[in-house]
Amino acid sequence: MKVNRCVAFRVDSAFSDSFVETLGKRWLVVVNDLDPSRGPKVLRQGLNALLAKATWIGIETEPRDELFYRDLCVAADLGARVVLVSTDQANARAWEEHRERLPTCG
Repeated sequence: MKVNRCVAFRVDSAFSDSFVETLGKRWLVVVNDLDPSRGPKVLRQGLNALLAKATWIGIETEPRDELFYRDLCVAADLGARVVLVSTDQANARAWEEHRERLPTCG
């Protein structure tokens, strides 16, 4: 039986590294960096550790069609560790730069 996790966090959420471990090997995480958007500068250690374990990190500034989101779920079902960051256009570049510095997604 597959055990998948789908969770959403505010960009400034705090949690422990042990929580990251409880997510397992496949998951879909949505990082909400909206209302207000502050960019990756407010990331806390737990969320940063989670980003470092991701196999794919997407950054969206506008909602996409439902097939895109279905594909993210399928990827997680197949074993990916997917992160989707929802942010505004003003912080998109900062998120891209942060993603490039991560060990798994750079």
